[in-house]
Amino acid sequence: ASFHRMARDGPGVVCLHANPGTLAPWRSLSERLAPDWRVVTPQAYGPPRGPGRPADPAPTLADELEALAPVFDAAGERFHLVGHSWGGALALRAALAFPDRVESVAVYEPPLFALLRADDARHPDLERLAEVVRAGAEAVARGEPEAAARSFIDFWAQPGAFDAMPPGRRAQILSTIECIGSWWR
Repeated sequence: ASFHRMARDGPGVVCLHANPGTLAPWRSLSERLAPDWRVVTPQAYGPPRGPGRPADPAPTLADELEALAPVFDAAGERFHLVGHSWGGALALRAALAFPDRVESVAVYEPPLFALLRADDARHPDLERLAEVVRAGAEAVARGEPEAAARSFIDFWAQPGAFDAMPPGRRAQILSTIECIGSWWR
């Protein structure tokens, strides 16, 4: 896992971003905490990709936690977790997996679809999200990652949100959208 560390000393804090996404949204928080905290933020999730490595389009949550081991190690023996969206789900899963290492967890908007599914398996939002992910995976398979990203981001924000993003932010999202098919699982 590639990661960015903002400070070398102090208690560890691991900031986990939404998916698709990168560490960029955590920069402001990291800079504020850096004088007193060892802030560690992963650049991307999942098994390493690149030349000579098979591209697994569907890493599981367990795969992503395993890939985060160097991030957790960089944070120290005990650390705090902060997560947004998918990062929130990862933070909650990490806290369960490593209760002896995690001091605290702060999450917002974690996608806990299993809880919604348990309450109402045919909830319209679940059905709509499943369709967005299915259509996104099909768009990626057709070589149309921008269509997949646009649909996904616009689902969570509002119509036109993806197109309104600065080009650099759109590029960051496009760099991770190929795994959209696995996000539902």
